[in-house]
Amino acid sequence: MDITQKLKLYTKTAQPARESKEFDASSIGFHAVSGESGNIIRKESFFSFDDIKIEENSFKNSLKAYLSMNGFDESIELHEILFLDLETTSLSIAAGSIPFLTGFAYFDSDTLIVEQIFIEDISREKNYLEYLLPFFANAKAVATFNGASYDVPLIKNRYMLNRVYGFPMKIPVIDILIPVRRIFKKLYESLSLGSLEKNILGFERIDDIPGFLIPDVYFSFQRTGETDRIASVAEHNAVDIVSMIRVFGIVSSIYESASKREFSIIDEAHMKNLASSLFAKDIDLFLDMADFLGDSILDDENLFNKFSIALKRENDYEKAAEYWKSRLTLFSLNELAKYEEHRTADLTKALEYSDTAMSLVNKNIYSEKGEEIKNPLRWKENFEKRITRLKKKISNQTS
Repeated sequence: MDITQKLKLYTKTAQPARESKEFDASSIGFHAVSGESGNIIRKESFFSFDDIKIEENSFKNSLKAYLSMNGFDESIELHEILFLDLETTSLSIAAGSIPFLTGFAYFDSDTLIVEQIFIEDISREKNYLEYLLPFFANAKAVATFNGASYDVPLIKNRYMLNRVYGFPMKIPVIDILIPVRRIFKKLYESLSLGSLEKNILGFERIDDIPGFLIPDVYFSFQRTGETDRIASVAEHNAVDIVSMIRVFGIVSSIYESASKREFSIIDEAHMKNLASSLFAKDIDLFLDMADFLGDSILDDENLFNKFSIALKRENDYEKAAEYWKSRLTLFSLNELAKYEEHRTADLTKALEYSDTAMSLVNKNIYSEKGEEIKNPLRWKENFEKRITRLKKKISNQTS
């Protein structure tokens, strides 16, 4: 049973055969290539660093900082990374989802080479996988945009289903969406590549084919042989790859600036987001960033709380207490009550802070600014227990 027959087991309805089997690769800007893996439909594009608006040495240096700060081998060089983007017949990674267009890119000296492989006939998928294999095998990492949960698992499935052996299953995956979320979260309506192009790279695509239409484009090609929209999909894929690399260059530069403590050149909103993500990974860098941000973190509840907790971990309770006093929220009042009870043994002050907190709880507000409490029952139970315990302790001291 060949792969085409196997696929029928996983699909509810088989796609009808094309009315015409004739296919001219040049009609989509590709060309047919004969090789050891059989015939493939391929396209190459070449870009300089100037073309993609990236400074070469800066990118290489910032890449090392990004790799080091995110648990990757920092010895990986730029030319050892394979950038990958797939156009598929569905948004699933199940057996019936096929990457009919594989776009990948790599740096060769000062040139970015973008290759695209089009599967004109599903029965030839094995040829394409064999052609791609050396690129994966020789790379030290694969970089994608949201590919850790989609592109890479899907391509692994294709190799297993076609029994093409040698794919490096444990190859490190650099998912560029992860640092994008850490740095730009809540700043834009969407963190899609299109949104990042508009808000970070400074351009918008014109007449770009929407991603949700792409599977239908391929099915239409299989039915009728129509190639006009296939060419549009290929263009979409190429722009995705270049944009992904440009975004990666930007987020890497932010990580590098952070690692060098060059905080003044990082946008404040970006730094707040990044600092928050560093809380559990690099406490020293987190504290330095929070110190630089100063009073601006007072209005960022998440960062404010994390900063005071970090100070506690560093045993700098006095500084933490000053921060809590500067913004009296239920969180701060709770921490101050614990501080006075357990660190200074001032039970009266601990009770005062607890009573103040309880008055806020009774008004269903988180602070005097009037924010509604998200989990009032938990706060009420917490302070009721604390107040009861503190009153008992004070009574025992005076009796």
